[in-house]
Amino acid sequence: MVAMLAMAAMMLAMMLVTAAVAVIVMMVPVVVTMLTMFVMVFIVVLAIFMMMIIIVVLGVLRHCRNAISAQSPSDTSNQHETFEIHKKYLL
Repeated sequence: MVAMLAMAAMMLAMMLVTAAVAVIVMMVPVVVTMLTMFVMVFIVVLAIFMMMIIIVVLGVLRHCRNAISAQSPSDTSNQHETFEIHKKYLL
């Protein structure tokens, strides 16, 4: 009788271990998929952020170039007005 109970307990333990291993094995693709999606979303957000930074830097450089060219010795009144506007709002 005790041997039968011990054998039943051992079989139950083996079934539980097998079930736990099966659940872990089934979760691996889910975790890998979640990590892959997180990495892809992170890359897309990073790319958008970098494009925004590049656009802002290019805009500032363009304004600086316009302000510098307006400050050149061959100033006309229009160039001088442009320089004053750039100086007022950017520099």
